[in-house]
Amino acid sequence: MPPPDEDAGAPHPLSIVGGPRFAQGLRTARLVLDEDQRAAADALAQPVRHGFYLWGPVGRGKTLLAERYYQALPTRRKRRFHVHGFFRALQGEILGGGGAPGALTRIFGTARAVLFD
Repeated sequence: MPPPDEDAGAPHPLSIVGGPRFAQGLRTARLVLDEDQRAAADALAQPVRHGFYLWGPVGRGKTLLAERYYQALPTRRKRRFHVHGFFRALQGEILGGGGAPGALTRIFGTARAVLFD
């Protein structure tokens, strides 16, 4: 059972602040979003515990929305990876003598948020 102050369903503090900042940033940028993009943006603006997964056809604005969300997160302790670059770094850490157990820690460092694109 988690300690009383660590509610397993509580939103992550970064999403509590980042979501509204993201929504405000979209309004300020005056982007024209279609219905599907608006639905994704609305979901990103809501506080969550563990994160998001955006999916859809190529050229639909996933990277734009993800980058805007990433920029809105109120921390410098964040990392952004292209998925292929991440796996190259992971393989390099594992094969380079560091081994698998600490590979993610070495790659992510002290990041509190990670974006894969």
